[in-house]
Amino acid sequence: MSRWAWALALVSGCAGAPAGGEAAPVAVRAKESTSPSAAPAPVPGEVPAALLPEDRGPFFPSLTQVTGRVTGADLADTTACASCHTEIAAQWQASAHAFASFNNPIYRASVERFRTARGFDTSRFCGGCHDPSLLVDGAMDAAVAASDPRAHSGVTCRTCHQAEHATFDGNGSYRLSATVLKGPDPEDPASVAAHKVAARPAALTTAQLCGSCHRAFLSEATGQPHYLPGTDDIGPWLHSVYAGSAVMRIDRETSEQTCASCHMPNEKASRIDPAADADGMVRSHRFLGGHTWLAAIRGDEETTARVQAFLRGVVSVDVAAATILSSGPGGPGADAGEHAPADGAPVRAGQRVVFDVVVRNESVGHNFPGGTRDAQDTVVELQLVGSSGKVLAAPDEPHRLGSAMLDEHGVPQWAREIEDLRGLGYDHTIAPRDARVVRFAVDVPEDMTDWPVKAVARVLHRSRTEALREVTCAEGRSRAGKAYAATTAKWTGERIDACAEQPVTELARAEVWVGAGAPVPTDRRRDGERLYVRGLGLLHEVQEQVGRAGASFERALALVGEDDADLRAAIVAGLAAVAGQQGRAEAAAKLADDAAALAPGHPAPAWLKGQAYSAVWRWEQAIAPLRSAAEAAPRDPLAHAALALALGSAARPAEAIAVAQRGLKSGARRNYDLLRLQALALADLGGADVQAATASQLEHRPPDEAPDWRAACQEASPACARERVPVHTHALVWR
Repeated sequence: MSRWAWALALVSGCAGAPAGGEAAPVAVRAKESTSPSAAPAPVPGEVPAALLPEDRGPFFPSLTQVTGRVTGADLADTTACASCHTEIAAQWQASAHAFASFNNPIYRASVERFRTARGFDTSRFCGGCHDPSLLVDGAMDAAVAASDPRAHSGVTCRTCHQAEHATFDGNGSYRLSATVLKGPDPEDPASVAAHKVAARPAALTTAQLCGSCHRAFLSEATGQPHYLPGTDDIGPWLHSVYAGSAVMRIDRETSEQTCASCHMPNEKASRIDPAADADGMVRSHRFLGGHTWLAAIRGDEETTARVQAFLRGVVSVDVAAATILSSGPGGPGADAGEHAPADGAPVRAGQRVVFDVVVRNESVGHNFPGGTRDAQDTVVELQLVGSSGKVLAAPDEPHRLGSAMLDEHGVPQWAREIEDLRGLGYDHTIAPRDARVVRFAVDVPEDMTDWPVKAVARVLHRSRTEALREVTCAEGRSRAGKAYAATTAKWTGERIDACAEQPVTELARAEVWVGAGAPVPTDRRRDGERLYVRGLGLLHEVQEQVGRAGASFERALALVGEDDADLRAAIVAGLAAVAGQQGRAEAAAKLADDAAALAPGHPAPAWLKGQAYSAVWRWEQAIAPLRSAAEAAPRDPLAHAALALALGSAARPAEAIAVAQRGLKSGARRNYDLLRLQALALADLGGADVQAATASQLEHRPPDEAPDWRAACQEASPACARERVPVHTHALVWR
């Protein structure tokens, strides 16, 4: 038997599909051979060295490095910069970066618990991103006093502007220059010019600098028994159109975006600032994201309002279908079945109705919600409102967009108990430009007369889970919490209230009318688009139900005119994705070709064709289209992993390792699939690093106990059993 045993070790369907929802073979072997000599003979001097993740450094398990000596006092000092850059300093002072350290009670509640459980030195893992001023002085290895200025500094000017190098590895994988950035002589043009150059190191304008902290992982070095990926805003971005990868779907409505273009847009300066351009614009240093509660804790109403404005509209919501399951005691009637779109559905008294609510990530360049997904508390709800204006039905429990991390007993951890995290239970966040379907079922009473009924879907954002809010409030009321709050008030004048109410922000709303007297929409193109987006969400159904996505795409195609080539191409590509997931490779390839004819030059049809052939192990046929897709998405690690899988499974290890290493270099040094593909190729090629490569891929493999933890969660909790199903149903309770 060949040594190749290729596998894309991705989370199984009920625990969450691969990013973007593409199907992947679980285990595939190359063709049989009767002799080890069937493996290609090594070519002396041509076998590349293994690309391995960096796992050590002066501040490990943080990956932060310094060139020479950098002191915490230097990093913590913002006054030297603020003396000139008054606008930028004021913006930064209101940002989450300024409150990233122990002065943030949300973070402090989590990190102090982690330090108690795992030891001070282990918390260096946190320090590279939250506490660089403490980290570089070795102060994370001891108790941190509320009066220590370094514990209030957060991510400062010099942290970013002295970063001379950064990578996508995460856990603070940046390198600081030892040359302290100093202010220029304003009267000396040469000094000013030199300062501008020094203040813009090469790493500053890269996504790698942001990614060095907005990606994280746990490992044995942090007290976990195995490697565990954590926060990752970079992986989804690299696999999206925003990073130049258009392989997932045909989507003409977006363009490439960086972290800074979204989170640091140009803003009119209200103060004189030498960084302003000729029009008085500066790059915003507010770093707006989802931190509404942090702003409320600080009592900063202006920043709360800015964050809420930033968030509104980043997702859309739609009531896309209403399925009538019964017609009361008399049994099903002629109106039973699916009505899509839901507008005007002939709902009557005595029926059981299931509504499909579709949420789409419209403009977030990473998963939504992002950051620490298990701490997010964005919810999707559906209410039924009678014509009288009375709320008739509401969810017994809204659907939460977020993830659940489990401990070793399969119990979800809702308060950022980092020390106890062992594996992923489920993840309902939404990848860039992707969609998710949430179902709500209701039994309409026999005596219902308040017709027509308005179905109102909303997406509501809160920054953190209620469990995390409770522990944060308790920390704020502790002796240490009061000491930190007093120090913050003394130094900045801000009054920290760790028990402040969380702002609730309505991100999106949709309304449709059903029942007698309900209006019916007449915009066929718009309805076709709605059903296409619903189809994207239904691609996440379990394998047995993915045909529902096909039905939604077919209905969408019937509504869209022949002259709307882009939307028709997207819908046909959706049908190709369905056929590929169902194992109908030839049908998928034909549909992909049809989509390519409608959208010439777009890489998504090639990706879909390659994925379809890979799903049925037709590796040689998969290689050409997957190569075309990977070439069109040079920074996308998943595109390279798919191609490397096909090449290796076709007994072409020299090509496989070259492609796998391109994927590793693009920003996925800890991607298990790429590490595995590299190790297997080296084994076949006789590489000198095969032992180290094999050890690295084993170190990053998913834990063997993960299915047991998910099963325990499902067995112990009906809510967990429901949430593990990618598309599931919540009950509406009639009032």
